Amino acid sequence: MVGPIRLRQWRRTRWRLTCLIGQVLDAIVAPNFTFIEPDGTVKNRDEYLADRSSDIADIESFELADLKVSVFENCALTSGLSKITERRQGKRYRFSLRWKELWLKDNRQWQVVASQATPVNPAWDAGFVIK
Repeated sequence: MVGPIRLRQWRRTRWRLTCLIGQVLDAIVAPNFTFIEPDGTVKNRDEYLADRSSDIADIESFELADLKVSVFENCALTSGLSKITERRQGKRYRFSLRWKELWLKDNRQWQVVASQATPVNPAWDAGFVIK
C-alpha cells in the first residue's frame, strides 16, 4: 500500500503546486496582457492563464540562459533563452524558446503586459533562403 499512498501524496502536492503557480501568475500578469505564441497566435490574459492552467506538463528540466534585463524608470524589458525538457501525455519533448517580456511598475507592483516566445531552430533559414 505504500505505492498508492505515495501516488496520492504526489497528486495532492502537484495540485497544490498548480494552484500556487496559478495564484502567482494571476498576481503578475497585467489585466491588459497579450502573449504571442510560437505559432503566431495572439492571446489575451484570460486565454493565456486558461492555457497555462489546463495543459499541465511534467517539467523534467528548465534551463534559463542569456537573461537580459533593462530597466527604464517604471518599465523593464526582459529577454532570455529557455531550454526545456518536459513530458505531456506520456511523450517527451525537448525544445528551446527565445522570449521577450515587457514589464510595467504600477502602484509599487511589477506586472508583465506583453510577452512572446519564439522556438529556436538551428536550421530555421533553410526554407526562407531566396536566391
